[in-house]
Amino acid sequence: MEHQTEDKVVGQIYETRDYDQFEVHFLNREIKRYKVKKLLASFNKQQYLQQPVTVGIEKGCDKLQVADGAHRFRACIEGAFPLYYNVLPDGTDLPQFIAQINANQTPYKYADTLGMYSRAGHPEYVRYKNLVGKYGELIKGEGLGFGKGLVLAKDPMLLFFAPTDAQIHKLMSFKSRPYDTHSGRAFNEGDLVLGDLTKGAETLDYFLDLVRLLPKQESQSKSRIGLDRMQYKHLIKREFIVALHYLLHYRNPNATEQEQFDSNIFLDQVSDNPKLLLEENTGDWSSSGASGDWTPVTQDIEKIYNMNRGSQERLRSYFCEPLI
Repeated sequence: MEHQTEDKVVGQIYETRDYDQFEVHFLNREIKRYKVKKLLASFNKQQYLQQPVTVGIEKGCDKLQVADGAHRFRACIEGAFPLYYNVLPDGTDLPQFIAQINANQTPYKYADTLGMYSRAGHPEYVRYKNLVGKYGELIKGEGLGFGKGLVLAKDPMLLFFAPTDAQIHKLMSFKSRPYDTHSGRAFNEGDLVLGDLTKGAETLDYFLDLVRLLPKQESQSKSRIGLDRMQYKHLIKREFIVALHYLLHYRNPNATEQEQFDSNIFLDQVSDNPKLLLEENTGDWSSSGASGDWTPVTQDIEKIYNMNRGSQERLRSYFCEPLI
């Protein structure tokens, strides 16, 4: 359909391969190589589709100043792509423009990206959204979350439902952040591919079984009335649920018979000692500034697991040595 309008035309978009007529304004942020590489891959995938860069004229400068889009500009040069650009009106204060546009930009967040690709009908994102939405609502229904936002963070959910070999290697090696960056990039760029959903679903089902054993108390929020379990809200953190995921699916095949993690025993112990999972009784992983290191969680789980158990039934710190 041809666009017809009586709206006023403001500005024009130009196309060029004469890159030498431009230079990046000195107030722009430093060029980051990984961003340029991502843009090059995107341009190739989308057949050069890009937003125009914004340039302006500054007194005393021989070249047009790139005020917005420095990484796009660099990617066009390196990939020999045509550069699309528009020119700010004469007299524009470029330092003020650059400051304002950077201050007002809002990068897409996890929920924004998920919603965008789901609305576009990408089947993997629709399935993934249904999964995280389902479990998020179940967790909120148990009084461990509220509001319309996603309860479960991106990092552990991609580890659960779209794991890469690199992620599993990091998990089995006790790396502090077993979240392969490729998985996050693929998610952000529309290339999410889900794997076997069984392990992730079993971990979240087990987490719900554990939560249901925790006592409720009167809500401490002025906006909510009734009982909830928000005193245990730190358990939603990625460190805790990733530790559970490891224990349930990746530890036992490499453990001795004595060192087997029995998921039912841990549930029984939590039922008898739920206070041990309160934030004041857990390690630094439960604090707001946690680094993503999930391994200290195993020490807290070990403490609960070993309560009133004989020496032959006790688990040892970190459960077993990594075999990778």
